[in-house]
Amino acid sequence: MSSLSWTTETARRETSVSRWRGDDLFVVRCQIRASSSKTQRLTLAVLSFTLYALLAWLLLPTDCAYAQIATTNNPHGKIKMACNACHTTKGWSPLRLDLKFKHEQTGFALEGQHAALACKQCHASLKFTGASKECRECHKDVHDGTLGKNCERCHTIQAWQDVSKISAVHQASRFPLVGLHQHVGCDNCHATQGTTQFVNLPLQCGACHQKDFNVTTNPNHKQAGFSLRCEICHSSAITGWQISGAGDLSGFDHSRTRFPLTGAHLAVSCDQCHANNRFTGTPADCFSCHQSNFQRTTNPNHVAANFSRDCTSCHTTSAWKPATFDHNKTRFPLLGAHTTAACAQCHVNNRFAGTPTDCFSCHQADFQRPTNPNHVTLNFSHDCTTCHTMNAWTPATFDHDGQYFRIYSGKHRGKWQTCATCHVNPANYKVFECILCHEHNQIKMDDKHRNKQGYQYNSQACYKCHAHV
Repeated sequence: MSSLSWTTETARRETSVSRWRGDDLFVVRCQIRASSSKTQRLTLAVLSFTLYALLAWLLLPTDCAYAQIATTNNPHGKIKMACNACHTTKGWSPLRLDLKFKHEQTGFALEGQHAALACKQCHASLKFTGASKECRECHKDVHDGTLGKNCERCHTIQAWQDVSKISAVHQASRFPLVGLHQHVGCDNCHATQGTTQFVNLPLQCGACHQKDFNVTTNPNHKQAGFSLRCEICHSSAITGWQISGAGDLSGFDHSRTRFPLTGAHLAVSCDQCHANNRFTGTPADCFSCHQSNFQRTTNPNHVAANFSRDCTSCHTTSAWKPATFDHNKTRFPLLGAHTTAACAQCHVNNRFAGTPTDCFSCHQADFQRPTNPNHVTLNFSHDCTTCHTMNAWTPATFDHDGQYFRIYSGKHRGKWQTCATCHVNPANYKVFECILCHEHNQIKMDDKHRNKQGYQYNSQACYKCHAHV
């Protein structure tokens, strides 16, 4: 090697030091050694050191992982990504707020409550690869596997306690949720003594509602010896265990007892009939419950009249009033105006047995009041039906044509003005006059009726023969 000399090739490398190879440096060293000038050797040495330092700096890697690879093992195992995707120069932790890492690239997007979780809550190891996507790997299965491995059947990523899917799942079970059961928390039925049970739970109401059964006092279920089959009286489809003072009896069929509930009985509370929580052997006769109604009534007075205690003879279950006694079953059917008369108008002093059925007994005042004609002075019959009907006392409907003598038809129609036209004695309507209208000479009449048996010259005798006119 000759004395110090720079070749054209060496000069080109000088402009691009990062491309130098090891043999280029060897050439420089050789040239320095070959230099005979001390000053030149010193100058070349400084230049050589500077070039070497520059080359080392240019070749130094800028990536954090490569920079520390000599002294620090990668804590994330085989994961390959830039450190500054998660870390900052301010410190190894905490992580940067705007993580550049896109978790959805892993096949498990962070959504709902997962979006706010710290990495280490799911990734216990810094080796992020191979993390399970199964819920049970992070969430303890409080059901101990009894409900299967698919947590998403009931839970959502919005919240672990978001059990909005439960309803549809529960409907396919042995116990579909209806009524208030749809709003009951799971623990109310599935938590016993601090543990949870989701399979083989009893389906009987008493398993959950024993307390409701025990504390009920109206009626007292325990004292009355009620069955624990709550569905006999209660229905899960209603809005509450008890919805009124009488309770909800939508499930209890009272018609299966000796006393079906009808009419007003449907709205009566249990304790009104079942006093002192007595439900077995309760009397079914009306008087047992309606004794006070029986004794209170004064029109008619049931006690004074010694009425039967079979209330159904006059009353119905619809209401105590009005009474519905069928008078047609007696000796005196009610017709016309009689249908609206109060009982006491005929049954005076609460006398119901042996009440007379003739008109005069009740209508004596009506008989005595008229003056045209005067029933008393004319000695009218007490059989009011001769002239009157049950529709009304007036107008009278005496059938003169049919019963006695035709005055509304035949030759006498329109020939009279009032009863007094013929009945000249207002004190006795049995007396009437024909001769006042039919003026006859007695001598001529006697001669004309000679040899006529029974002939007399008076109106009554005329009527006997001439009634047909």
